[in-house]
Amino acid sequence: MNRFGTLLHPLAVALAAAIGDAVFVYLRPENLVVLNDGEEGDYENVVEGKIERVIFEGPTAQLRVDVGGRELRADVSGGQRLTLIESHGRVRLGFNDVTLIAGARPAADPNAAEPVA
Repeated sequence: MNRFGTLLHPLAVALAAAIGDAVFVYLRPENLVVLNDGEEGDYENVVEGKIERVIFEGPTAQLRVDVGGRELRADVSGGQRLTLIESHGRVRLGFNDVTLIAGARPAADPNAAEPVA
């Protein structure tokens, strides 16, 4: 298990990156869904975290959830936003979609040994 939680299924993405390349992963608040106890839903990925803060934004609320030391934001609406305000506890988030952006490739080490042919 890594520090962000275990993904239940590998992410299906189309990105011109190789294994070991740096990428930035963005999880948009509207793509994260709060799961009820025992619910898996149709989500390929599920992470667990602790609700740190709930912010009302009119008919919706935004949860700030600590997942392995990283903050994820999830938008909730309807009656769910009212019940989550009172339970500053553990929550499970489901998602299918992420945005990946290729990161900068590491600079070549000028002191590295030349490959031997």
